[in-house]
Amino acid sequence: MRKKILALIVSFILIFSFTLPAYALNSPSTTRLTGNDEYATSSAIAQQWGESDYAVLTCGNNFPDALSAAPLAKKYNAPILLTANNDLSEATKQTLMSLYIKHVFIIGGSGIISFDVENQLNSMNIQTTRIYGKDRYDTSVQVAKQLDTPGQFVVCTGTDFADALSIAPIAAIKQIPILFVPRDSLPDSTRSYLSSLTGITTTYVVGDSNIISDKIVNQLPYAERITGSDQYGRNIAINQKFDYLFEENGVCLTTGNNFTNALTGAAFAAKMTAPVFFVKERTPSATKTYYQQKLNNLNTVYVFGDVGVVPDRILNNLSVNNEVQFTEYLSGEIQESVSFNMAKQLNAVVIINGEVITPGNTVNSFMKNLKTSKDIDLFIFNYHTKDTSPAFITVTHFYKKDDTLYLQTYGAETEEGTANPWDQIPTFDSSSICKIDSLTLNPYGFILYTSQDMGSVEYSQQVINQRELFDDMNERFRLSETYLNIFIGNLGLKNEWDSPAEITEKNPFFYWFYLFEDIYTHKMGGRLDAYFEAKDGGWVVVPISSIQETFAQYFDGVTRQMIIDSSQGWYNKELDAVVYGGGRGGEPPKPFVVSYEEKDQTLTINYIFLDVSGAPVNDGIYRLIIEFKPDGSFRYRSNKLL
Repeated sequence: MRKKILALIVSFILIFSFTLPAYALNSPSTTRLTGNDEYATSSAIAQQWGESDYAVLTCGNNFPDALSAAPLAKKYNAPILLTANNDLSEATKQTLMSLYIKHVFIIGGSGIISFDVENQLNSMNIQTTRIYGKDRYDTSVQVAKQLDTPGQFVVCTGTDFADALSIAPIAAIKQIPILFVPRDSLPDSTRSYLSSLTGITTTYVVGDSNIISDKIVNQLPYAERITGSDQYGRNIAINQKFDYLFEENGVCLTTGNNFTNALTGAAFAAKMTAPVFFVKERTPSATKTYYQQKLNNLNTVYVFGDVGVVPDRILNNLSVNNEVQFTEYLSGEIQESVSFNMAKQLNAVVIINGEVITPGNTVNSFMKNLKTSKDIDLFIFNYHTKDTSPAFITVTHFYKKDDTLYLQTYGAETEEGTANPWDQIPTFDSSSICKIDSLTLNPYGFILYTSQDMGSVEYSQQVINQRELFDDMNERFRLSETYLNIFIGNLGLKNEWDSPAEITEKNPFFYWFYLFEDIYTHKMGGRLDAYFEAKDGGWVVVPISSIQETFAQYFDGVTRQMIIDSSQGWYNKELDAVVYGGGRGGEPPKPFVVSYEEKDQTLTINYIFLDVSGAPVNDGIYRLIIEFKPDGSFRYRSNKLL
């Protein structure tokens, strides 16, 4: 029996490898740019210029000056070097000489970089230009004035380095200024500078209202926020937004925990037209996925800092692989099976009972190379172990051959009595080969595809776990579970409204009692007959007073008459109750939280609908407003279509 299984495995793999070779990922080299301190590290990075007429000099313990100067450095093809307040380090001096620097821009007043440093530069026959303001915010304005008249701006907090470091290479590439602001007030010099300009089309604001308040954003021309749950989330959001700018020269990695080793790295990343990634011991999955996607056509990964700053183990964890990412869904029986080992050899997506357990790099590589002339393939192994007998496995195989995309499927049932039921090899159904007309990957981890051979209906398959795509996915699940699932369960609420009365007015098919039933089923985990008087024939007697008391926990203004009017004739006047016999419709679409913000006792949730397969329903984005009460309860206030 064992020989027979092994023969089948070899046959299965040979067929695939002969006709549809799996795509091999690129392995770029790694170059560390480092020194024994921040000054030596900045010198090591600056040495990559080889030679330059200009350099930018900033203080090693003052991150805003260095980061606001990145666009200026790019303008003059200049490296950024660091100095202490009162003295040039030996490493900085040697670098200035080896690069044949003729002119240095000193960023900051004499309180930041002293005249002693300026005199040292002059004694080396280097001309100097000092650019400074009364504080870090004003200095960023003075640096901005050295650039050509911009049509766009970047605005970052002046109290933390991370956001500015993420966007500094992009601002430098685009030659747009970086302005620093405090959280709650727009500095006079910034306001005056902005008002003096015309033709501003966009102001990119990095961070949500907890970082830069709406009070400031409302004063900025054509403001557009770039947000994320933390500095790592914002780092990826920034890089993905401007991904079109990056060339394939390399990527840069730095720690997300401090700025000193990466201050000069922003200018180098701009020179390389490359993104800067923040990494840490447990680098977020969204960062890993995007990083792995970028690796495919790169030659070099540049690391700012030594192994004490960015350990090799962090780099190894970033490497492209298909190891299981969500182990909680993987049983030992599947993990040790022949079919699972086959999935690993084929670099397949693995799904267990609807949960994708493998990282998304395989899918991202497939989608990227779908646009090329390469013959490529993508395997999806889907294990079904719950609520089915016998359990079974299906394999979906997308492959491109001679610029035509195909789909074929395989399947196998488990066999009781075998040493491992998952050793069964999926067999090929020749009738299942279909030509695929279109295939896309949506932002929620679903492949969407159509085929005339399958009736031109759009099919979907989740191939990337949403917890990998969104670092805050657990919080999004919690918000859906707490506020959306019961609320959306009745499709009558899928409308715009500002009051309970408007819900009824705008949808004549909405029934308050159905929503009441959803609340009991969802929140209390049982049928109505477990809580209210049951009569023969399956009828349940629910007093109007109980219904109204329940709705008072969620809405203000649901009246007795509104409940009675929408009870479909189930209202019994004598009992003053709804006598209900059940009978609900099919499964409604599920909500998916796109973004959320809690501010001043108000929770704003932007959401979309997903159909029963998990694919987005193209209805647009809704915004639900929820008000928190002092006693800890909440009320639904409004629902709008954006």
